[in-house]
Order: sequence, then C-alpha cells, then structure tokens
Amino acid sequence: GAQACRHSGEISPGAMGVQDDSDKEEGNDSDGSDSFMPQSPLKEVPENSQGQGQSPPSLRQSLRERGGRPAPEEEEEGAWLEDRPMLSGDRPQGATEREATLNLLNALLGNSLLALPWAFAQVGIVPGTLFLIGGTLMNRYTLHLLLKNSEVGNKGGYALVGRNAFGWFGEAIVLAVYIILGSLGMCAYAVGLADVVQQLAPLFGIGELPRPLAGLLSVAACAPGMLAPSLKKVARLSAVNLVAALLFCVALLSFALQPRSASMLPPEHQPQWARWENTFTAWPLFAYVFAVQPGGMMVLSKMERPATDVIDEDELEELEAARNRVSAQAHIVAIVVGTLFGLTAYVRFGNVIRGNVLNTCNEVRAQLWFGALTLLRCCSSIMLLSSAAFVMFAVRFAALEVLRLTGSGLLDDADEAPATLRRRITYCVFALMALVGGFCDDISQVYRVMGSIGTPLFALILPGIFALKLAAATGRRRRMCGPLISAILGVVSLLFSVVRLCSS
Repeated sequence: GAQACRHSGEISPGAMGVQDDSDKEEGNDSDGSDSFMPQSPLKEVPENSQGQGQSPPSLRQSLRERGGRPAPEEEEEGAWLEDRPMLSGDRPQGATEREATLNLLNALLGNSLLALPWAFAQVGIVPGTLFLIGGTLMNRYTLHLLLKNSEVGNKGGYALVGRNAFGWFGEAIVLAVYIILGSLGMCAYAVGLADVVQQLAPLFGIGELPRPLAGLLSVAACAPGMLAPSLKKVARLSAVNLVAALLFCVALLSFALQPRSASMLPPEHQPQWARWENTFTAWPLFAYVFAVQPGGMMVLSKMERPATDVIDEDELEELEAARNRVSAQAHIVAIVVGTLFGLTAYVRFGNVIRGNVLNTCNEVRAQLWFGALTLLRCCSSIMLLSSAAFVMFAVRFAALEVLRLTGSGLLDDADEAPATLRRRITYCVFALMALVGGFCDDISQVYRVMGSIGTPLFALILPGIFALKLAAATGRRRRMCGPLISAILGVVSLLFSVVRLCSS
C-alpha cells in the first residue's frame, strides 16, 4: 500500500511513515510505527553467507548491520521527516527531474523568507548577499553528504544515517533535534499568524487586539490542520503552498518598481553597504533559511531510477548526476529569489524594516499598489497554516519514536497509549504556540533561535560526525576532510551565535 501511495496524487501518512490517526478510529491496533522499531545494536547477526562460498556483504548490508536492524524492502525510513508532501506523478520508478526540482523548491521557499529582509538590514547589502550564498552552499553540501552516506534507493534518510553511524542513539539524537526544531517552527508559525490577526482586527471594527488574544486565535486557526486524522487532504495543499510562496516573492519584488517618496527613509535609515559588527546576529538566519536536509533527502531519494533491486556503478553515477542537477537548479533559483527578495525589501524599507516584512508592508500600505497587502496576507496565511499541519505530523511521530527508542513505559499499552499520546503531544505544542505567539511579536527572533542552535547541529555538526564515523568504519578515510570541516564550522557557529544570542 505504501508503495502505491508513494507515487499517487495523494500521499497517505503510511507512505510518509506517519500513522494515520483515522486507523485508530476504525479499530486498527497498529500504530504504524512497528516497522521503525530498531533491534538492539547487540543483537546477533544471522549467519553470513560467506560460509557457503558466496560473496561478502555489500556496503549497504554492512550499514544495516551497524544500525542493528534489517529493514524490509518496502520500508520508507525516516519518511516522517519530510515537511511537505510530494508533487509527483504515478510512475513506479519515481519522480522526474522537473518534479523533483519543484519539490525541492517547495521545501526551500518557506516561511523563514519573512525574516530574510530583517537579516539583510542587520549586516547590509554586501555581507547579506555573501552570507546567503555561503549558507545555501553549506546546506547543499551537507544535504549531499547525508545522501552519500545513506543507502541507495532508501526512501528516507537522516534518522537512518544516524542509526547506521551510532545505532539507536544516533537515531534518537536526530529525532530529538528535529522535535526541538519542529516545535520552534510551530511557534514561528503562531507568531506570523498572530501578526496577520492583529493587522486584520481593525478592518472588522475590533480595534487593536491584545497580543495574547491574537496568539490564541492564531493557534485556533492552526488547530484543524494539526488535529486532522489524515494527511490525505492536507497533501493537496502542497502545490497551493508553493504557488503562495512564489506569489508572495513576486508581490514583494514588484515594490521595487514603484516610485518611492523621498521622505519615506530619513538619512539614518538609508540602506548601507556593510555592517560587519552584526555578523553573528544575522548569520543564524542566513544559515537557516535554506536548510532543508530532511525534506531534501526525501525529495532526492524519490527521484526516477532503474526499477531493479541492484544498481550497478554506471546507473549509480547517473542517478547521482541527476540528483546534483536537480539540487543545483533548485538552490540557484532559491539563491536568486532569496537575494532579490531580501535586497528589494531592504532597499525599499531601509533599516526601519521589521522582523516580519509583512508588518513593515502593513505600516506603509498607503504607498503600495492596490490589493498588494491583501495578497501578501493571503499568501503568508496559506504558507503558515499548511506548514503547521505538515510539521505537526512529523513532530508528533518523532516524539513517539523517541519514547519507543528510550524504552518509555508510556507505550506499553499498544491499544490506548499511542492515540492518547498523540493528543497529549499536540496539546503540548498548542500550549507552546499560544505562549510564544501571545508574547513574542517578532518572528525573526524565533528563527534566530532556530538558526543559532538548530542549524549548526542539524545542518553541520551531525552530518559531519555521522560521515566521519561511517568513513572510518568503512575504510574511506580519504573522504574525511569535508565532514571534519563541516563539524568544526558547526561548533564555531554554534558557540558564537549562542553567545551573541544570550548577550542580546
């Protein structure tokens, strides 16, 4: 069933490794996660076929043994880490390069773009452009580093790489970091929606709405998608989400063509070429904005490939070349869009730009073309609501997996505990979103926290450490230089960014 759903127009939770809650309502006892349960790393490996004169195990088999768990052919390891469902056809061999490029762009052009102009305002035009390009290239490198250390044809990725490197502990680390990042992302969505709610309140004659109430209303708006028992309907929003992101960028870029009042920006707020003293204030945002390692692995692993169980070296090289082309095209488009997006807003609004560019647009709405603010609000709301629905499924499933891996007694009752825990996890995220959305009015600060802590860990340190461990274990020591630099850069970025975050 998962094999068929994987290539259909609708993506079911089973195809993502996430249990469809509606199964529980129909009396199905399975929680959909048994296939993800790793065996103990100390479990005895079955007798090797070498004793019967057959060839020694391949690298793929060795990696599975290091993870401590053989996986069935139909298993989609770590598919729950995919933030957005796929836009793909119904071919059994996977997505074409064009479809994969659209999928990767869908992941790259996310809600963090709202805070990108603020990051440019902190460091200026030249450093901002350099940091955006450098952060994008860094994220692309670690994305392909993870792909090279995953199994060929594997339909998931990140958690499996962690398990291959360090057993269940490595998998648990990936899950735990993702829960933190996912929860913070949900908080950012609540802050962004609360901004929209406060902007709309005066239009309905309510007047200025208190921020805590706006935070509660934003969570209420997210509730239907977050509580949905199935991703089948939510998956249809994937294409809408991509269109909304592109329309938002185009609308903001159009402001550069409008005449600007000379009195709009006083001299002290004019755009500046460089402000290097704010490097570690803005760098976390530039590093985070295009960090899509989990979703990127899902996109590139679902690409079109030969419909055979064994891929020879020529086919593998061709597949890797196709992945490189798709990745390069999507990241180039992302760099161009991100640079134009950030620079246009910065040049237009200067240093008075707010953490959420939508708030700045609301303040100068009289100078924008008719309907521009309405379009921006609609696009922003669609992006935030759809992302909240997608990410909640992944966070909830990751939390359950951590409980299973750590041997928590909360999952002893297979009939009742999973459904109960799903609700509890969702309610906890609701409370966190309401708290942050009700008392934080700057979405850039939430993304700054995510970029200061999550990006160095998830995009640099963990991929580097996993690659180093697997390279040492398989004798590929010549490939240790890049991963080592990645891990060191991640540690330096983490230390300086956290120090700057705490000091401010």
